[in-house]
Amino acid sequence: MTKQEYIKAHGRSMLAANLAENDWPDDQVIEITYGLDTLNDKRSNLYKALERSKIGEYIRGGHRQRGTEGWFFAVR
Repeated sequence: MTKQEYIKAHGRSMLAANLAENDWPDDQVIEITYGLDTLNDKRSNLYKALERSKIGEYIRGGHRQRGTEGWFFAVR
């Protein structure tokens, strides 16, 4: 999924708003994941997504339905 496709599909979400404000190109391919903001825990979804990414950058969106479930992330 590209940055622009995500913004179009989820335009009212905090992650879409944060993606719209950043300097990533509109055609940037991103992976959407969720979980806790734990960069050093090999069990975390964010850690695994960053390992798969080429650039290793991410943007955090809003909380999941319950705050204890963590955040939504876009990883490029």
